[in-house]
Parts: sequence; C-alpha cells; structure tokens
Amino acid sequence: MTHISHHALTEQHFEQLYQALNKRIARLDKHRSITFFDELLTPSEKIMLTKRFSAIAMLQQRYSSYRIAATLRMSYSTIAKMSVRFESGKYRHIVALLGGRRKDAHFLDILETLLLAGMPPRGRNRWRALNQ
Repeated sequence: MTHISHHALTEQHFEQLYQALNKRIARLDKHRSITFFDELLTPSEKIMLTKRFSAIAMLQQRYSSYRIAATLRMSYSTIAKMSVRFESGKYRHIVALLGGRRKDAHFLDILETLLLAGMPPRGRNRWRALNQ
C-alpha cells in the first residue's frame, strides 16, 4: 500500500504540479520513460500500477472479475470496483491506448502468456506441441 503524507498540498498547487509532471512525462521517449519510472516509483508502486493496467486490459478483453483477481492476485472487491468504473467509461483513454493496433499489442501478448500459464494453444492436437 502506498503512503500519502498527511501534509496535503492545496488543490491549486497540486494541480499545477500534476500538470507539470504530465508535461514532462509526455516528452519522454521509450528508454527515458523506463529510467524515469524506475527512479521515481518504489517497487510496490510499480506492482500496483502494472496490476491496475493489466486489470483494465483484461476487462477490455471481457475476462471475468474472478479470473482477473485470480490471475493478477488482486482482491475480488478491487476488481469489482474497477469493473464498475470500466463499465461507466472511466478508463476510456486507457482502453484507447490499448487499442487494436497490432504493433502495440506486445503488452496483451505478455498478458495472454500469463493467462495461459504454459498451456498449449487451443484446438485439435493441442498437446502434441509439448511432446516434441
């Protein structure tokens, strides 16, 4: 669980800083963004963000809340809340980012590998590939 200081910024100061952060992130290329997030985020924050992003991708692919919770080892109540937000359109920009462009589907390929957990492809003679 992440820790937030009890010494809160004013809403105006927070918005100014948040907008400045967004502008800096938008300018990063692929390699610099990896370094940026590695330096900025703690291991638990990286896990939290990765799991949330993965859950949204799975919701987009219409996996059940139970399957998402079990696969990503998240609580069912967290996934249920995310599912309600997903259905109401809260994650529409993230869903657009995940979009149908094949060149950007690497994340979904990794997620599918995790979901299959080493199972062979579906269909006739599916176990044959493992015996070779």
